[in-house]
Amino acid sequence: CLKPASLGDAIAFLKAQRPDMLLTRLLEIRDPRKMTSDWQGFNPVPLPRNEAVARFLRHKDFQAHLIGQFIHRSLYESNPIPPMLCYEDFAVFPGMLMQSNKIVYQRQGHYYYIKRRDSLSSTLDASKISTLVECTLQMERTFPSSYKHLVNCHWFDIYSNHRSCLTDQQLQLVKQRVKAMYTLSFFLSTDVRFSYKKRVIEALWKK
Repeated sequence: CLKPASLGDAIAFLKAQRPDMLLTRLLEIRDPRKMTSDWQGFNPVPLPRNEAVARFLRHKDFQAHLIGQFIHRSLYESNPIPPMLCYEDFAVFPGMLMQSNKIVYQRQGHYYYIKRRDSLSSTLDASKISTLVECTLQMERTFPSSYKHLVNCHWFDIYSNHRSCLTDQQLQLVKQRVKAMYTLSFFLSTDVRFSYKKRVIEALWKK
């Protein structure tokens, strides 16, 4: 659900500035009564690609959602959305980021995403987790190795939250990635939040 007048403002901005990606914060809610019409227009800030990738990997400001974002048609053409039951956004978003030269970001969101209790992402099973693993592998191949610590945080999330849904082969793969986090370079990395390092240390201690 778009905020009033936001689409017209977006079109005007896109025509004037012609970015590859205009990213905004998705307003994710469960109660439609919490929606407001407050809107101050588009005034995004430039976001270098390396910073955009880092923010995406940290789940800071935006995630792999295509809905509510404005992305140049050429990026959709070079990153066709696969026929998947879920995680189709995640399958293509990293590639779009890496192929973008002009990215702008606005923290004030313009699009309400009403999340329902029975949504696909809320009811996970082994099949969906298998798709998540494949998309994470694709992301690992897409981003440069300089982002390996942040990518491994995603593997750690899969291991922590979904390992009961993994096949033996998938579990072995995920464990390899998690094991790579127990290094000095990971704990000294300024890219990874301290809270994440703490979680990894706690997991290691439990071993």
